[in-house]
Amino acid sequence: MINAIKYYKDAYNSTTIPNEKIIQLYMLAISEYYNNQIDTSKVHFNQVIKYYEKYFIKDRYNIAWVLYQYFQSEGNTIKAREYLTDAYITQMQTYVRSILKVSRLRNYKMTELISQTKTLRVSE
Repeated sequence: MINAIKYYKDAYNSTTIPNEKIIQLYMLAISEYYNNQIDTSKVHFNQVIKYYEKYFIKDRYNIAWVLYQYFQSEGNTIKAREYLTDAYITQMQTYVRSILKVSRLRNYKMTELISQTKTLRVSE
């Protein structure tokens, strides 16, 4: 676990991309927590929470899941349930968006196919 902490700390310090930084930070925090470095992990979890609540994060589901695990193990079931619900809602939104995207693509292709067919019939 010490190697994981070193890896995520190095990865966190080496990246300048905000979404990447937060991913490395939450992985660092969870690694520290499971390695019994509770005080350090709490500082990092608080930074993750502030970022999570302030910005839209591409990896929101995974962060919510890690925060759920953290608060659940701390015995704060109310806060844990909030993050679990948020993780679920985020995942469902992603699922619905992907279905809509595929649906729009299919509709577009069908519309294009129909218009091409009409064009062929007119030109014949």
